[in-house]
Amino acid sequence: MTLILLVGMLAIDATHFTETGVYQPLRLSEALVSEDGSLYVLAFPEATIRFYGPDGTLRKTIGGKGEGPGEFIYPDQMWVQDRQLYVFDVNNGQISLFDEKGKFVKRWSAPNRGLELIKVRSGWVYGTWQNFGEAVEKNELVWADETFETVTTLCTVADVGNDQGFSVTNNGTESIGVYNPIRTRPRIVPSTDGTRIYLTDVHDLKIQVIDLDQKKIVQTIQHKVKRIPFDEDWAEAKFKENTEGRHSASTKWTKIYPEQFPAIRSLTLAPDGNLIVDRWRGKPDDTNWFLTLTPKGEVVKKEWNGERLKRQVGVHGEFAYVTYWDTEAEEAAVARVPRGKVDAWIAAHPVEYDGPTGRTMSFDH
Repeated sequence: MTLILLVGMLAIDATHFTETGVYQPLRLSEALVSEDGSLYVLAFPEATIRFYGPDGTLRKTIGGKGEGPGEFIYPDQMWVQDRQLYVFDVNNGQISLFDEKGKFVKRWSAPNRGLELIKVRSGWVYGTWQNFGEAVEKNELVWADETFETVTTLCTVADVGNDQGFSVTNNGTESIGVYNPIRTRPRIVPSTDGTRIYLTDVHDLKIQVIDLDQKKIVQTIQHKVKRIPFDEDWAEAKFKENTEGRHSASTKWTKIYPEQFPAIRSLTLAPDGNLIVDRWRGKPDDTNWFLTLTPKGEVVKKEWNGERLKRQVGVHGEFAYVTYWDTEAEEAAVARVPRGKVDAWIAAHPVEYDGPTGRTMSFDH
C-alpha cells in the first residue's frame, strides 16, 4: 500500500508495512531487510515473524508458539543471509532456517540458550560469557562454523560487565532479585562485509578489531576520555518506577551500580563503514553524544541524526526502511522512504508512545 504524505511543501512517497502484530515501538533488531527488498518483522509476544514483499504486501506469517518444526517459544534474534532467514529461540537454544519463501528448512542447536549471536559470512561469533549469568571457566570471544561443530577462540575478554534489566528467581523459600540499570556488556559489531569484528571495552573508549580470516586481534583503537560518575539518584528512581506494585515487597534485591559510566554506551556501523560511538553524558536519558571513527580509529567530524540511527532498519537500492508508531492502530509499523528524504520523514513522524516496553521471559533452569 502506498501513501502520499505532505511534509511542509515536500511530498514524500512512502510504502507502508503494517499489521505487524507488535504493540510497542520496534527495536532495530526486530525488523530486517533482505537482499531483494523484502522485510521481516518479529512479533515477540506471539512468537511470529511477518514476511512482507518490497511493495508492503504480507506474504506469510512465519512461526507461532510451539516447539514443533518452524515454531518458537522466545524468538529472540534473527538474521537474513542469501535471502534465507535464521531465527534463534532463546528458550531452547535452537536456530531455525527458512528459505526465501518463508518455508521451514531445518533447525539445529547452538552451544547454549543465552547467546547473543553475530551472523557472519563464515558462521557465527559470540561470547562464551553469554550464559544467563552462569559463570564460565574463561570469558572468550569465539568464532564457530554454521553448525557449531568447529569453534576457534578469537580472544580472551578480561571483564564482561553485566546485562541491563531486572531478574527475579525463587529458591523455594524466598525471592531474590538483581537489578542492573545500564548495560555494561561488551558490544560485538561485525563489519559490513562480515570479515571483521569490533569488540568494545566495558570501561574505556577502547575497541579491539578482530580479523575473521586470521582469527585474531589485528588492531586496537583507543582514545582517552574522561569517565563520568554514575548517577545513583537516577538509578534509584528507575528502580522504584519499575518495581512498585510489580514485585513482592519481600523480594531481596541486589543492585549493581558501577562507580562510573562506561566510556562507550553503544557502537554502530555507519553505512560508509565508519564507527559511530555513542558516549555516556552523565544523564542516562540524554543520548546522542556521538564520536565518529574510521575503521583505522581516526576521529572524523560528522553529524548524525540520532532518531535515524534508532529507527532506520536497513536500505535497499534508493530506499531506506524506517520504523514508526501508528497512533491510530496503536501498532508498530515500517515505512520504505527515499533515502534522501528519511530525515524529513522521521521529523514528520515522531514516535509518540508512553506505554510499556521490553520483553518478559520465564525460564525453568
